[in-house]
Amino acid sequence: LKVAEMLKESPDIPYFCVFTEQAISDQLTYGILSRFVGEGEQQLTAEEKARLRAFIITGKAACEGIRKHAPKARISFGWCEPIFSVPFMWEKFPKEFMDAIGIDTPQFERMPEMPVRSVAPNRLWMLREEMKRCGYEGIPIIHTESYFPSSHPLALGPQTAADHYVRTSVLSLALGTSRFMFCFTLHDCADYWGSNHYGCIGITGPRPEFNPKPAFPAYATMTRLLDQATFDGYVPTGSHSAYCVRFKTPQGFVHCLWTIRGTRTATLASAKTASFAQVDEHGNEKGLPGPATIMLKPTPIWVTSDQAIEKVALGMSSHAEQPGSNGLVLDTFDRPWVYDPAPYDRYAKNHWDLPRFPGPMKSQSGQAQGPAPTPPDAQRRGGPQCPPYLGPAWHIELSDPPKERPLAAWYGVFAPPKPIEIPGKARALGVWANGHSNWGRIIYEIEDAKGEIWQSVGTKDEWNCDDVHSWSYFNFDGWRWLEFPLPHNLPGDNYREKDTVWWNHSAEGIVDLPVKLTRIIIEMRTHNIYVNDLVPVADRSVQLDNLTAVYDNAEAMTDAPVRLQREGSRPANR
Repeated sequence: LKVAEMLKESPDIPYFCVFTEQAISDQLTYGILSRFVGEGEQQLTAEEKARLRAFIITGKAACEGIRKHAPKARISFGWCEPIFSVPFMWEKFPKEFMDAIGIDTPQFERMPEMPVRSVAPNRLWMLREEMKRCGYEGIPIIHTESYFPSSHPLALGPQTAADHYVRTSVLSLALGTSRFMFCFTLHDCADYWGSNHYGCIGITGPRPEFNPKPAFPAYATMTRLLDQATFDGYVPTGSHSAYCVRFKTPQGFVHCLWTIRGTRTATLASAKTASFAQVDEHGNEKGLPGPATIMLKPTPIWVTSDQAIEKVALGMSSHAEQPGSNGLVLDTFDRPWVYDPAPYDRYAKNHWDLPRFPGPMKSQSGQAQGPAPTPPDAQRRGGPQCPPYLGPAWHIELSDPPKERPLAAWYGVFAPPKPIEIPGKARALGVWANGHSNWGRIIYEIEDAKGEIWQSVGTKDEWNCDDVHSWSYFNFDGWRWLEFPLPHNLPGDNYREKDTVWWNHSAEGIVDLPVKLTRIIIEMRTHNIYVNDLVPVADRSVQLDNLTAVYDNAEAMTDAPVRLQREGSRPANR
């Protein structure tokens, strides 16, 4: 009856949502479904069965009431995570009660292209697969509350947030989204809410000035170009970190192109002579000769044409990241570390949202492969900025796993001959990596002066802690410098510094200096989601060189920070 009253007062209400921000369980609703990690059909716990049964009874009663008293009202089944509705499909919940499936999946700092984890945008792929399998195809997917790439300085910053606005929207359309009901906002919040994940997502700043951010013209350009457009597939680029997503419009074709990391050229060709125009993120347009060559970067670029682009030829990637001047090389990887193929549960079971399995890894040292970055200072030979092609590199590769687990992570644990001391207070650990866009990853394990173990996979079982920025992933081609921040506490009161959240810990959670590196864990995958397809990983390897401790300044490389922490921790000095 209340729905009928609301619809009478506001007849333009698009949907009435049944179930808002609900979950059957964290594992079932936010995790990866078991059949996508090689475990067969989902086995629900007794508690999950009871909650699902209660939800079904409640949902049917609510939907029947809406149909009876407000027959013109449209029902959005859920304002929830994409997988929330899937168990209802397993139980054959009436399709006539699903005018749309409502999605609430905030990505925050996560890359739009990242592998499936909790609240990752690519979770829509699992939803679509289950809709096809269970006979629920054709039901619109709408976003009642999703994405929210924050431009806060401690999150993505204004430009990367703008990039994620566009890339997330484009890939979401490719994955079947029909409407973005509430995904992006006009302005940031002006009160305390503007400093958290949700409140700094506007395309302008807060009142009273409402200063436009880079997202403002980027969003305007995207919506102008994609007005009345329909997804028309993607053009294979030869790299799973470079994208060319195609849309069909009444006027012709619109293509959105970008690369996740660095820059590289892309030469575009069509089957017939085409008229190309390039449109940048600000809406500036210029004509291009065909075949056209453009520069790809993380900021999407648009190409309109009267003929569909059918071939993309990529140039080599270029990466600008460098270690800086205050660094100490810990290992040049002239010799491979000791591989332990046994399960390592402390790491593998750190979070419920990603099944991890020990995988067969091959490890050897040899001459570095692939084109190398140009050193910024040719005089720095032998230091952390020494380019990796001057010496051998450590090659690690995932062999064929014993079982197909498409969305799982496979790992190998490697230990140095003895723990590597990291003097002073290093800001980060860095390494040169030759990536192959396979979304593999490097994970560090350190031990502090009191024997507490820390691993760079995030606070155990907490949200938004396991490298949500993708700093440690091999989501690029060619040699690139990867840097991951170390955990720390301030001297005196042991106040936790901001990058400590990216690490788990085994004791009281205070980093006692100095620390030492005890293990490296390499994750690899056999498959990834690329645009709207599950695709096999072509190259499951990585080459590493010059593992380095990175410092803020020269004094941090000495024992001064260690002495300061110990003096400040004495009871008389608190």
